[in-house]
Parts: sequence; structure tokens; C-alpha cells
Amino acid sequence: MKIPREKSLHPPQRFAFAVFIILASLDNAAAGVLPPLYAIIARDLQANDADLGGVTAVYILIVALSAVFWGYRGDQQSRKPLLFWGTLVWVVAMVLTSLAQNFTQFLIFQMITAAGVGGISSLGFSVVSDLVPAHRRGLALSLWSVSQGIGASLGALLAGTVGAFDWRIPFWIIAATGLLFAGLFLLTKEPLRGQAEPQLKSFFAEGNIYAYRIRRQDIALILARPSTRWLLLQSFFFSLAFGATVWIPRWAIARVQAEGYGLETATIVGNLIIALLSLGGFTAVLSGHLGDR
Repeated sequence: MKIPREKSLHPPQRFAFAVFIILASLDNAAAGVLPPLYAIIARDLQANDADLGGVTAVYILIVALSAVFWGYRGDQQSRKPLLFWGTLVWVVAMVLTSLAQNFTQFLIFQMITAAGVGGISSLGFSVVSDLVPAHRRGLALSLWSVSQGIGASLGALLAGTVGAFDWRIPFWIIAATGLLFAGLFLLTKEPLRGQAEPQLKSFFAEGNIYAYRIRRQDIALILARPSTRWLLLQSFFFSLAFGATVWIPRWAIARVQAEGYGLETATIVGNLIIALLSLGGFTAVLSGHLGDR
């Protein structure tokens, strides 16, 4: 029997999806704003580029570990309050980061930021998968992916413009925007678990609710699947390669400095170059659309 397809998202679902997309871009802006400002922040906090690179390494590690925690809790309870509080954590921590007076404070506040960002990176996928019909999920997740690239580019753009003269301003802008969309997120309705799965359409039509919640013993079963292990291995090597790219903005800035320009001017020009190179990520939308056909 052919399973009928949902034609499109209803207006409340579109609004919720748009809010999730923007939140995904903002948490990547929070991560992407730092590498382009390594030199300027290091100068201000009397540190060096390697110290700031260490901050990014710790940041990425905490995002990965906290995402597991947030994801596990999200499979046990309502995801809406978790997403809201996760957003609030990184918003407040971004403001505190901008107020840091020394490297130690900066590191601590960035670690807290990473703990909040981890919630968006894991819970967001779960909510979007329940919000968007299966036959359009590839496109939806490609938009989710592109939004993260846009967010990282936005962070670099802010760093390369206003941040070149005061590195704290981009942190304030990103935090204020995050707070705004955290408030808008409270107006959305959390989708039911599994509601977008065509196989469960008749189940929900009968008034049932998918009530299963993950248990600790389920983790061993998940890890026992070969596909899970291969995906983890693939993600490890992807992250290994991606982690090296955090130095590209600093490299671009150094190249401009080598031409005789000052640090502020080099920060602006170097980050504009990186922002332009990031436009290639939009091909993910086409790939997602083709994957749904």
C-alpha cells in the first residue's frame, strides 16, 4: 500500500522550522566568531594565538560531550524546555565572555557557551525530524546544515567588521539575537515524537501517542549496530578535518598582514575572503532536494 504524503508544512510548523533554522545558525555564529578574532583577542587579553586555538579545541570537545547529554535527556522528556534553557545558557555565557578581563575568564565563559550550544546541535535534529514529513526531510536537513554554515559566516562577517575595532561587539550582537529567538521559540509548539513518520500515520490518527523513552540499556544496543559504529567513525574523521579549518581565517589575516596592512584592516579583509569562500555550502540545498526526489 502506498503511504500518502503530506503536501506541505502548516503555518505553525513553518514558523517553528524557521525559528529552529535561525537558532542553528546563531549557535554556529557563536562558535564561528572566535577564530577570526584570535589575534585581536590575544592582544587584548595578553595571550597568544595558540592559547585561543586551545580555547576552540576545548569548545569543540565540550560541544560534542554536552550534545550527548542533551540528546539523551531530550529522548526522555519534553525537548522544548531543554532547547530553551540550552539557548539561554549560551546567550548568557556569550555576554559574560565579552566581559572577560583575562584569558582564564575568557576560557571559562567559552566552556559554558559550548555546553549550551551542544543542546541545539543534538536536540534540533530530533525536533526537525519530527516536524518535517519524511519525503521532504532531506531538503529540511540540508537547510539546517546550510544555516549552520551561514551562521559561521555571519560570525566571521561580524568579526571582520565591527569586531576588528572592538572584539566584544560581535558577542553582544549574537547574544541579543539569540535571546530574541529564544523568546520566539517559546511561541512554537513542540511536535509529537514520530508524528512525521508515514508508518505511524494511522497510529496517530487513532489518537495514540508514541510514549517510548530511551533507557540506559538501549545505548548498548545502539552502539552494537554496525551502521552506528561506521557513522561515528565517519564523523570522527570529518571532525578531525573540520577542526583544522578553524585556522584558515587566521591564515587569511596573516597573508593580508604580510602585505603591510595593520591588524584591524587585515582582520576585515581576511574575514571577507573567508565569508566568500563559504558560499559553496549552499550546494547542500540542491543535494537535499535531489535526495528527496
